[in-house]
Formats: sequence, structure tokens, C-alpha cells
Amino acid sequence: MSVPGPLLTLALVSALALAATVSHAADAEARYVDGWPVCVWDGQPLGATGDGPALTLTVDDEPLSLGAPVAAGPLRVTYQTPAGVVTDSLQPFPAFPNCFRREVTFTNNLDKQRDLLSAELRVAWAAPTDARHWSAQSFAMAECSSGGPTLCVAYTSNEDFHRTQLDMASRPLARHQVGSVWRLPPGGTAVIGSQYLWVIPEGLAAARASAQDWYEAVGLRVAGGDRPWLVDCVMYQACAGGSVDSMFGDTGGFDNFARQLDYLADLGCNAFWLMSVTTHKDPASPRTGWNLYGPLSFSEVDPAYGGEAALGRLTEAMRARGFRVLGEIVPHGGGAEVAASHSEWWTYQRDGERSRGFGQAMDYSAPGWQDTIHETIRWLTAGWGFEGYRVDVAEGFGVNWKSPTNGPHVSRSTMGGFLGMLRAIRDGTLKGGCPAPVIIPESAPRPEAAPYAPVTYTWPLDYRFGDWFAAGMSAEQIRTALTRLLAEEQGSLPRGMVQLRAINNHDTVVEHGRADRRYGVGLQRALTAVCCLVEGVPMIYQEQEVGSYDYFRRLFWARRRVPELCRGAADYTGVRAPDGVFAVLRTLEGSHALGLVNLSAQPVEGEVTLPGGVIPAAGTTLHDAITGRELAVTGRRFTWRLEPYGCAVLRIGLAPEGQMPEERHQPQSAGSLQWRVTAEGGTLTETPRPEGGTEYTFTAEAVATGELRLQLTGVDRWLATAVTGVYEDRLMRRHYPWPAEGGYHWDPTMVWGFEPHHLYRACLPAGRQWQSAVAPLLADGFLAFAGADGQAVRIAGIETNAHNVVLTDRSEEPDPEPYGLTLRFLARDEALNPWWSPAYQRSGWVEIPNPHALAPMEPLRVSFHLAPGGDFVTILRQAPGPAPASEGRREVGLASYHEGSGRLWFPEPNTVRWTGLPLSQSGDYTLWLELRHSERGPQETELTPHYQITLDGQPVAFEWQRLNAWSTGNGYFGWAKAKVGRLESGLHSVEVRTTHTWCALQSRLYISRDPGFVPGL
Repeated sequence: MSVPGPLLTLALVSALALAATVSHAADAEARYVDGWPVCVWDGQPLGATGDGPALTLTVDDEPLSLGAPVAAGPLRVTYQTPAGVVTDSLQPFPAFPNCFRREVTFTNNLDKQRDLLSAELRVAWAAPTDARHWSAQSFAMAECSSGGPTLCVAYTSNEDFHRTQLDMASRPLARHQVGSVWRLPPGGTAVIGSQYLWVIPEGLAAARASAQDWYEAVGLRVAGGDRPWLVDCVMYQACAGGSVDSMFGDTGGFDNFARQLDYLADLGCNAFWLMSVTTHKDPASPRTGWNLYGPLSFSEVDPAYGGEAALGRLTEAMRARGFRVLGEIVPHGGGAEVAASHSEWWTYQRDGERSRGFGQAMDYSAPGWQDTIHETIRWLTAGWGFEGYRVDVAEGFGVNWKSPTNGPHVSRSTMGGFLGMLRAIRDGTLKGGCPAPVIIPESAPRPEAAPYAPVTYTWPLDYRFGDWFAAGMSAEQIRTALTRLLAEEQGSLPRGMVQLRAINNHDTVVEHGRADRRYGVGLQRALTAVCCLVEGVPMIYQEQEVGSYDYFRRLFWARRRVPELCRGAADYTGVRAPDGVFAVLRTLEGSHALGLVNLSAQPVEGEVTLPGGVIPAAGTTLHDAITGRELAVTGRRFTWRLEPYGCAVLRIGLAPEGQMPEERHQPQSAGSLQWRVTAEGGTLTETPRPEGGTEYTFTAEAVATGELRLQLTGVDRWLATAVTGVYEDRLMRRHYPWPAEGGYHWDPTMVWGFEPHHLYRACLPAGRQWQSAVAPLLADGFLAFAGADGQAVRIAGIETNAHNVVLTDRSEEPDPEPYGLTLRFLARDEALNPWWSPAYQRSGWVEIPNPHALAPMEPLRVSFHLAPGGDFVTILRQAPGPAPASEGRREVGLASYHEGSGRLWFPEPNTVRWTGLPLSQSGDYTLWLELRHSERGPQETELTPHYQITLDGQPVAFEWQRLNAWSTGNGYFGWAKAKVGRLESGLHSVEVRTTHTWCALQSRLYISRDPGFVPGL
């Protein structure tokens, strides 16, 4: 890392005032000093020289040594190197006040080809490390003194991807890392730009506000068109084939998916991201031709889904219920014949080998390929009225070294291809008849996409949720980090560009599992509430609503009934709330709404303080759009209570608009609730109880055999009181066989639990509404079920040693008719993926890879009491809340560490401690850790003696099992195995102490009772 040099002196300031200095505005000046670009405002130096060069270029795999310049003028510096000539220049940028544009060129002066591989442009501030600063998507800004002038540095390119990094050493240093790649012939010139430097005299607050003005000045504006519905919507992502848990295989096509629309409209969703509809299913090979993102055709609606007619019925039914419908496009090519037959459209690596992406790795900058995608989009839009598209793998597959289009600038296939493909998709949507397309690229936030795509992903926020929870942060720590992140995010994108807010999509399910497994159902709801209260478009993923119907229905309709939440400006820091409560104030045309979310498992009651001027007069009423509660307040302070993981939407002085509508979704069965208890592989006893109901007991005949089932029909509502919150829902049939005429077949054995696959190891079997492996019941927990008449039956007093207790919608069963629910007590759950980890370890810092190692070592035993339970609504209101949050957490002993690639790196000796590690079964265990064994080579072992492991405070001996199991750069990692012996069920702790510099370890540990388990498969 380059470190800035000393502050500029007054003598330097005088030198900068020479006639040779170019003045762009009244007091704004710029020139090169010792090769570094420096800006001065009113005689005050805002830029400085740093250590080393102000730019670096990598040519033919080696950093280019610039040496001393051969020519230096006020706005241009020239270097002569053995490889060629480098110029670094500044010029005024008249479109923006006090602004200068920086450009770097490299000319190959050898008689052979040279490969320019990357560039980094640096700017240093004349400011101390404690200066106020801001770093965002394209920006780095820092003040030289409190409230004083600010130097702003930004980068943009329509051809090359780039990244902004703000380093803080003796003073801030902005680094723009640019993926500008050129294959230069002799005499060829590469142009790298553009970096911008400008001065704001009023300080950092004004500088942050100027960021969006700069976007306007460089042409990054959201394309016009009337789409007011976009910020008002609650989006639902779904595939008509099924969710990723079932390999998009268990919903059964367009007509079957349409049966869910009334339920989803009742829930409050009003926009769809309908995943890809072109052909990808292969009836002849359903296990291999399953991948939605391996399209086989770009000109045919998948016949397995029902074809064109069924898609028309679905989209018409969606619009009849008020849904906006977005489609999806997969431009990497998949297995489509049109992609496979045009080698000139493929992406090639530097060595000439063809790149391999997801099927085809197409060059998005190839004009013929853009035309193909454009025509597909036009056809889909004209035929079915899609109002935009989500773009899969929108950034493409990197540099195309054999591009016939881009000449020597081979990296124009990256950012240039990304933008060119977005333009083709937008233009195809326009030509198909949609006047204001909504394009959503699967991409990091890229301001350059604004002219084509008004919506961007918010991966930084999505993944931070998981990082914070995995790190064991408290509710208050998460609130603080979340508030800071959202406040820093404001103003970082062009005006009108909105962000998609979600805690799950199909990719995160694959990587981490569903949100209720990762966070628990309670925190999942609270984080979804945050997504609904902040700026942006909230979205939930297919079946994320299972078990959260009532909460989501009240939340989504509250958002839709309070205009400030959809279109108002957000203040994330102006409200004071109790610890652990996230607060945001939304303001629209003088009216205000306050969002509050309890991020903890405990109820919170405390004082809330609003900014001045929000309460217009004494006696102003707060109207909660969630509960209907009202409170008259006389000042800025009031007291409010939030239930565990609960939220409030308080409209200030105005009632929410309209009413939450009556439910349209009809009960699945008009008959009464009925049930039947069956068993196999053991003895079932039924004993009437004097107080009513029946006591059921079951004992299996042998270990790992037997099953007890409670089958229910006529179910309309159900609930389960789990440790992470109450699962509750209306029963809605989501899973159907595929239409016979489509020729496609799917069954529950075709999931990754039966065919383990590295990418899909976080998925759980489809059709499960609740399961104890993910969310164990409370100590006195129960389940309840009700028919259409609202009368319930309760299953309580459950005692069992079952490997898993599963509430399934019967889609796992050979004969799912008559439709209903089945509660299954399993001696061994063979359907679980071997890489599944139980939810009591959902934080991600520990994983028990083989669930069968947790199976009971004794015959299955079950007992429970089944009895009429009264009115379901009353039961739901009185259901106990979640258990207190687990004490389990990962702690890092010192501040000197950083995380990368899921691993912890320690520049100095350090300690990592996992506490509250729960084991549900006693037995002999083996502990596995992935540790860095060398920084010298794949078989070197100089770091192996420098790890000390303790379990429950006692030293543990371990052996190295496999070196170089994973590596990055000079980080070589191997597996260490410790046979820790017998551990009793309950909570345990593990500590790893490092005793040498630059030790590192994976941020998760593995523990198993399976003696044959080996991690890293």
C-alpha cells in the first residue's frame, strides 16, 4: 500500500501560484508536484505528494517502473520506460465547477506486442488521518480542516471496470484500480481514464451533495420514462417451475403457479420478478437439463411450463390482480444452439483458450450477440407485456483477448460489454412496446449503468447482514453498523437510481441457505422490515413468506399505505431510539413517517426522540400502520413498545391511506379439519386423557428406523412455536406435478440432498414448512392447526429423540392426495444434504457437515398430546415469543485482523474464540480447522507450530491432514484434525491462539461424530 508523504509547505503553495499553474475557477488550481496531481483552493493545498508514484501500470505481468519523469509541465508529466512512454495529464473539465479530468496513456515503443494488464491512479490529501472523509461507489472525499474545503476524487469509465479504495495512513489516499487491459502492437497507445478531481469550498457535507451533480455532469442520468409504480412496489422473485431448493422443479409450470396469485396479492406483493421463461427443461434428461440458467433456447417459451398460451394466462392473471411483471434474461448463453454456433461471440482467455462460464461464456460486447438478445427481449415484451428484465450475470465473463470488435483494447468487453448489453436489452424492451423499461442488472452497484438500468443490487447491504450476525454482534451493534452503512450509502448513486433491498434471492439460498435458517424466523422478519422501511425497492424470494404470513402481510400493506415509506427522503441518524432498535424517518412533501424495528429477541419499551420540527403541534397523533395503535404526543419524545423482532410504522399526524383489503385467497379445503396418526417400524399407543384429547407414544423397534406421522387434511392455518419465533401461515398449495403434455418429470429424489453438489449444499429439501433441525421448538412449544372455521387442534407436550421433526406439505410423499400437511418424526432424515448445518448454528461460524452423525444412537421415541385448542386467532396472539438470543458467538481477540475469502488474517499474533457452541447429542467428536501453514510454498510448513487449540479451556492435540487444500496468492491453507474424544450435549467453546505474524484461519470450524468425515470435499 502506498503511503502519502509530508504535508505541502507554504513554499509549495507559493510555487503553485506561478503563472504556469492553470486556474479553472476563481480560486481552484491544479498541477503536478513530484508527479502527483495536486489541487489548491484559495492558497490552501488540498492535495499532497505521496510515497512512490501517483500511478502504477502492470505490463506483461510486471509492474512498470516509471523512474523520474523526462518532462514535467504544470498539467502533464511524461515518463520514458524500457517498455514505452507513459503520460499523465490533467485538463479543466468545464461541465463541472472547479473540476479537472485526469488521463493516463501508455505507448508501446518496442518492436513486439505488449500486454497492459491493469492500472492504478492515486491521489493523496494534505489532511491528517482523523480528517472527515467519505468513500462510496466511485468517490473518495476528505476535508483538510473541519468545515473547510474538500478535495473530491472520482472515477468513471464506459469501457473498463474499476474500483475505489480509500486508504488511511498518515493521511487519506484515494486509489482507483482500473481493469484497463490492452494488447498493444508496436507503436500502439492505450488510453486510461477518466479520473476527476474537484474542490468544494463549503466542506464535506456540500461535497457529498455534489456527488450526484458530478454524475449529471459526466452524463450518468437515469433514462427517462414514467415508472412511479417502481418505488411503490413490494417485489416477489419467483420461478414458475419452483424454487432453487427443488432445482426449479416442484411448482409445475405457469398454470400451477397462477394458483398462488391470490395468496401473494393478499400478502401485499404487487410486482413480480418472474424468472426466465425460455426453454431450459429437457424432458429426456430431467436430472441434467434442469438448470434455469442454462437456457436451451432464446426463441421458445418452455413447453414444460405450458408454453406460450400458459404464459399468456399467467401474465394476464397477474395484471388482473394489479401486479407489475418483470421478466428475466440470461445473456451468458447457457446451452443455447445460437450461442454454441457462433465462436466469434465467445470470450477467450489470454492463453487463447475459450472461457467457460455457466454453459457459454459469451462476449457481451459482440454486436451479433447483442442483436440476438435484443430480438429475444423485443419478442417477449411484445408477446407478454413484460415491463423490464432482471439480467443474469450482467457483468459478463471478463476480458475477451480475441475480440474482433474491440481491437487492442480487449477489456472493452468488460464494462463496455456490460453497458452495451444493457442498452440492447433496454432498446428491445422499448421496441416491444414498453415505454419505461425497468432493467435490473445482477451486478455490484455501477453508476455507469444508470442510463439503461434504474435499479441496482445492494450486495454490500445484503452480505453485511450475514457478516454482522456471523460475527456474533449484538442487536445494538448491528443497529449501529446498519445505520452507519445506510447513511454512508446516501448520495452515492445517480439521482433516480434505486436499490433492490432483499435478504434472500436464489443465489443466497444456494450459498447460505434460506434466511429463516440463517438468522432464525424472527430476525429474518426484522431484517425484511428494514428492507421495507429504507430507501429502495423491497423484495422477497419465492417461499420466503412460508411461516411469516401474518407478519409480512401487515408489514407489506403498511408500506403500501404510507407514501412516505415509498417515496420520501430518509434520515437514518436523526432519531434516537432504545438500544437494539433501528429507526428511520421518511419525509415526503412535509409529511413524516417513522419506522422502528426491534432487532432483538426481547421486547423493548423505551423513549424515542424525534428531530425538531417533525411534530407540528401538541396533541399530534401517531398512527401505527402495523397494529392500528394510536398515540397523542405533545413534544419530540414519546415512549413506544416493540415485541421481539417487531416493527412499527408510525405516520405522524396523518392516518395511513386506505385499509388493508380483505383476503381473496380461499381455504385449500372446504371440509373440516381432520387428522390421523400412523406409525411404521415400531409400537404406537393411544391413551385418552381425562382433560380431553389423546396421548400418543411411539417406540421404534431398532436404531435409525421407524417413523411416526400425523396427517392433517382440511387445514387452513397452522403455527409452530420455535425458539427463533413463531412460524405461522395460511396453507397454500405451492407444489404440483408437471403437466403431462409437457413431458417433464420431477420427484423429490431429484434434489441435492440425494445428489450432493458443491454449489447447492446450503439447500434444504423442498416442501417443508417447518422442521426442528432448522428451528427447534421452545421447551414448552407446540404446534396448532385450524380449518376454515378457525377452530384449532393443538399438539403439545412433545418429547422425542427424533433426528428431525418435519412439517411438510406432502410434496415429499409418493401420494400427496388428499392435500394437507404431515408432521413427521424421523429416526434419520435421509433427505438432508450432507453439507446441511442445523439452524442452532445458523450464524455460519460452525458447521456440522454430516447430519447423520447427529442421528440418535438409540431407537426412536416420540410422545405428544393432541387436543382441541380453541380459536386459532387467539392461540396465535397468545403464542410465546422467541427464546432469548443464543450466547454463541465468534470473538476475535485483537483489532489487528481482516477478513477475506471467508478467512481471518492476523498481521500480529491473535486469538479467535467460539463460545456457546451447542451440541445436541453426546458422543465422540472430531474437530477440524483450516489453518494457514505457509506463506512460502504449497508444501512448506513454517507456520504449522504456531497454532494452539483449546476446547472448553483444555489444550487439544491436533495433526495436519492435508497441506495446500486451499490457496490464494502466498496464502497456503491446510486441514488440522483433532480427535477431541467424548463431548456431552450442551454448550462448548473452542479457542485458537496464533503465535506468529500472518497466521490465518478459516472463519468457521467443523465438528462431527462421523469418524469417516473429511472436510473440503
